[in-house]
Amino acid sequence: SRLRVVATALRRPWVAPALLLALAAIVGTAAFIYTSEVNEDVDRKEEAAQILAEMETSTARLGNLAALGSEPSLMLQAARDAFILQATLDAQLRRWDKVYWGDRKQPAVEQLRRAQAELTRRLRLATSGNARAGRATPAELAQGNRLYHRIDALHAEIAAEAADANAAGDTKRAVVTGITIGFVVVLLALFQLARVRLRRMRRDTALREALHEATRESEERYRYVTDLVPDQIF
Repeated sequence: SRLRVVATALRRPWVAPALLLALAAIVGTAAFIYTSEVNEDVDRKEEAAQILAEMETSTARLGNLAALGSEPSLMLQAARDAFILQATLDAQLRRWDKVYWGDRKQPAVEQLRRAQAELTRRLRLATSGNARAGRATPAELAQGNRLYHRIDALHAEIAAEAADANAAGDTKRAVVTGITIGFVVVLLALFQLARVRLRRMRRDTALREALHEATRESEERYRYVTDLVPDQIF
């Protein structure tokens, strides 16, 4: 039966060390995968906090840009800054979409996305000859100020979450590493015991074979001697 075949295979001297080594490899691989996932989570949150810090700076620049656009003498400088800021915001929003892990979209980021879309729309109008496209109303300036504070609050929240994840990650990594090292040490000790047992079994097997060979040779010598002795002596 299959159980008998498995039992016979398990009684072989090399099976136990091989199983211990395979188990140690599985435990080490699982610990490595878990630690990698913890590190990825921490890195993702830290990168999100960094992106929000950059978004906070861009939001402040957006408010300054709106103020510049309200001054006719500064419109040329505002247009140049607007093109740079539009590309910067686009890159930051793309990075955020790759990094963000939540199911619910962040309202502050979505408001910034709408502001970036509005900036792109006004740039198109300005390049088509509409000189008033870059001017911001007092209500828009106040809205930009509120957006800055919302991005700042979100940045503080994500930064605190990243710090907590980093601290928890350090604890998780230490615990998993300690358990893994202890488990592997136990497996290595069992593996060493299995090797000692295997050597002992091989030595006993060699000793039995040597005794069997000596007995066989003794019996052959005895038969040889008895064949030489005449029957009359007995």
